[in-house]
Order: sequence, then structure tokens, then C-alpha cells
Amino acid sequence: MKSIDALNHRFGLRKIHLAVEGEEKQAWHAKSEFRSGNYLSDLKEILTIQI
Repeated sequence: MKSIDALNHRFGLRKIHLAVEGEEKQAWHAKSEFRSGNYLSDLKEILTIQI
């Protein structure tokens, strides 16, 4: 990683990257349909219970 960072610093941002990262133009989105909520870090997702 240090070598990649050094080359990117020398030749410009994103000139060298890992093959597993894919192409720059490829839109990557995480599947979030089954993710758990951010109850502790996002106030909008606090659980509310009505009695």
C-alpha cells in the first residue's frame, strides 16, 4: 500500500489501484436491503415503541 500511495502521489490520484477495485466508471453500490439499522449513530433511526 505504501508503494501504491507513493506512485499515486508521484503520478497523480488514481493512476495506480488494485485490480479488485474495478474500473472507475463502474458504479458500485452495497446491497443494503438486509442491513441492520444505525440505531446508535443516526437519530432518524431510533426505534420508537407505541403502547
